[in-house]
Amino acid sequence: MLQGQKAAVAGVAKNFILFLLIFLSFYTGDFAQLLPANETQVSFSGYFDDFSVSVLYPSISLTKHISETTSINGRYLVDMITAASIRSNSPSPKVDVVTSASGRRSGEYEPPAFDEVRHEFNLGFAQLLGSGLLTLDGLYSTESDYTSSTLIGNFTQYFAENNTSLQLGVVRSWDKVFPKTKNW
Repeated sequence: MLQGQKAAVAGVAKNFILFLLIFLSFYTGDFAQLLPANETQVSFSGYFDDFSVSVLYPSISLTKHISETTSINGRYLVDMITAASIRSNSPSPKVDVVTSASGRRSGEYEPPAFDEVRHEFNLGFAQLLGSGLLTLDGLYSTESDYTSSTLIGNFTQYFAENNTSLQLGVVRSWDKVFPKTKNW
């Protein structure tokens, strides 16, 4: 199964590069639109509630110009959650709303134990084309019972001194689910 995934990713990458080279070879023009700024960003966000649900999602992203008309970007995000559903606080029975979504806990206070951890990787590319901007992004997300690969293409054409824009985009995802039923 992993071999098939590698072959599919290689095929998509080959087609993507071919499309990009053909597109860029037919387009010439002034490069006037600004690219995203060089930037490194580190974020730490979270959510906590009264039902023993804690969500943390730290991330790091980097945007770098590789020429006057081209930039690349990358991002890594971790999404950690202690419960995929609300846990019941009633004395009896103490179960989840969706029993296979989260583990059970005993005792009044326990530090967060993450039931689900998701890793997301993103690589992107931005190219100025005349008064337009072409962006291409690839995302890969994985957790214990799910993987997702996504390819995003977007072209924005700017008009009227960049006060008006027309955008065309396409998104394609390849998701795989591997359900795990927990027996309590």
